[in-house]
Amino acid sequence: MKKTKVEEQGLGDFLGNVESVPSHVFTKTESEIRRQMKPGFFKVLRELLRVQVISGALTLLICPQFGIGPLGGGEGIMAWVSEFGHWVCGAYCGSVFVFLNVIHVRFFLGLDYLHAIRSNPILPYAALGAASLSTLVLGSFMWNKSVPHLHAEFVMAWFCAFVGLPALWLGIRFRKRLAE
Repeated sequence: MKKTKVEEQGLGDFLGNVESVPSHVFTKTESEIRRQMKPGFFKVLRELLRVQVISGALTLLICPQFGIGPLGGGEGIMAWVSEFGHWVCGAYCGSVFVFLNVIHVRFFLGLDYLHAIRSNPILPYAALGAASLSTLVLGSFMWNKSVPHLHAEFVMAWFCAFVGLPALWLGIRFRKRLAE
């Protein structure tokens, strides 16, 4: 009689030799678990987009992005940061926007998603950054009939902070874990 993978791996003793698992059931279960452990790019992007909507709303409560927000009106903390120029203001706004996103991802997404993001953080955050930037600019134009802070320096600094900080943070964390 041919042994199943369960018996070959010595799991029969663990299971108490009650029943052997048919090889096709074992193979199907194993492939399903592997599939769920490696989510695809669009599945990861969809989860990041969901997180971005929540984190973005929280960010807009305190710091305006392209003229949208904050709660209660006014310029919020941006009035102080904008004194340092478009580069600093854009980098600050992009980093605050993505910081809440990364914290949310770290604590509310499963390990399978975290592993998928850590393996290639630049591509999903670049796609998410482009979508967020487009949405903010379009929303600002629809809301205000103008787009304040739409300077090349501001947009470039915002986008670099939005994409670069998660890639740097996740890359450092991943290398640190590999060293251990």
